[in-house]
Amino acid sequence: MEANVNDFQISCPGIERQIADVPEQFENVEDALPRLQILLNQVFNLYQNAEVHHETHIWVASQISPPLQPEYEAICAKYEAWVKAISRTESLVQNGDRRQRAGHLLLKIFASSLEIDLYVFVHGEATYDTLKETNFGILSLIETFLEIHSDTTGMKGSNNEQDKTLSPFCESLSFTSSPQVVPVLFEIATRTGDPNLRQRALELLRFSSRREGVWDSRVAASLAEKIVQLKQQGIVAAENHNIGRKFLITDILLLSEQKCMVRFGFKRAETGSFNSFWLETIHPGQGLLQSQILTIT
Repeated sequence: MEANVNDFQISCPGIERQIADVPEQFENVEDALPRLQILLNQVFNLYQNAEVHHETHIWVASQISPPLQPEYEAICAKYEAWVKAISRTESLVQNGDRRQRAGHLLLKIFASSLEIDLYVFVHGEATYDTLKETNFGILSLIETFLEIHSDTTGMKGSNNEQDKTLSPFCESLSFTSSPQVVPVLFEIATRTGDPNLRQRALELLRFSSRREGVWDSRVAASLAEKIVQLKQQGIVAAENHNIGRKFLITDILLLSEQKCMVRFGFKRAETGSFNSFWLETIHPGQGLLQSQILTIT
């Protein structure tokens, strides 16, 4: 069933006003952050709207249903403007301090993640790994960021407080889909099906020794490994039993630094369904949910 604009309307009043105007050039990385944060929130909202819409309308790969088109196009237009503005800030960053360089790297990491999510929104979650080179680029940016952070925090005898530690901008960024580098690495490790990409993300998690809010990099690495193992077991079980269902992890709840609860199940495969890495679940009649407590070592 094709989406019909007359049958379904997504409420997005003043979508252009919700996404703040982007200047031709940012004064610094902090100036670029709020606009990127708005864009990231809008992308997540777009996925939520699509989830609701495609419960009653068939999803077609590489097509956007008309009711979703205005919101998608507005986000893309502002994202393109943001990319141009941040590119004109390169010279300021190159002549700036470590705080500016590290902050600029984080913005590039989040922007690349946003670019992947916009592509997957149109073409489907199954195309995520067609962008693995972009994800490898994200990992390279994260590695450089970690090197700058290590050099900065390891400095001795500096009289410049900004050189001793990264600013709160670099330490306490909070976004909807991918808050800081540890969650970004965790998402890549658990989302990709490419073993080389997964292994590289896990390596950066293990050796970064970072704690970002509730995220501890080593705990995240251990949890990611267990999640991947559980997913692989589920995929093999679905294939071996030819049950016409796909294995799906719907929720990960961290109980402590040693334990977490994972909800999962086998969802009936349905043609034309919209699958979201963040939001997909198993509704009544689609399959049975199970829970398992995982011990994190």
